[in-house]
Amino acid sequence: MSGEDVIHSLVEELDKDHSGTVSAKELISGLGDLGVDEATVQAFIEEHDVNGDGQLDAQEIIKFFAALFK
Repeated sequence: MSGEDVIHSLVEELDKDHSGTVSAKELISGLGDLGVDEATVQAFIEEHDVNGDGQLDAQEIIKFFAALFK
């Protein structure tokens, strides 16, 4: 499984309403066990939300991880 496939699987897991994007609510729910607060999640989305829709799609998440590991 490629890195991109892993990210697509992650998006599918977090995307509870099957919209193809991950909202702040879905991300908070998915990261809740890690103790990530809502303000941190919202800031993360705002920073990486390329198209400005308030949610992250698979391509935006892929771009984030690609930049992180450069």
